[in-house]
Amino acid sequence: MNNMLYRKVKETEDKMKEKCYELKDKIDQFISHAKYKIHCKHKLDRAGNYISIAIGLFILTASWLTATQWLLWIGAASILSNACLLIIKPVKN
Repeated sequence: MNNMLYRKVKETEDKMKEKCYELKDKIDQFISHAKYKIHCKHKLDRAGNYISIAIGLFILTASWLTATQWLLWIGAASILSNACLLIIKPVKN
């Protein structure tokens, strides 16, 4: 009788260990999948910065043609800020 109980306990223990390993593998897969999804969404999209720089150049041209100082500063600030973003983003990642 004792031997039979010992065998049942051992089988139950083995099943529990197996279930724990399966659960651990599923959790690891879920975590790696979540990390992959997060990483994919953070890919660099620099087109917006280039478009903003082009708009800044257009503003600079408009300020030169109309001789307005405040447009000159807005255009220069736009170009400088977007150029800094283009430089800083790849360094940060």
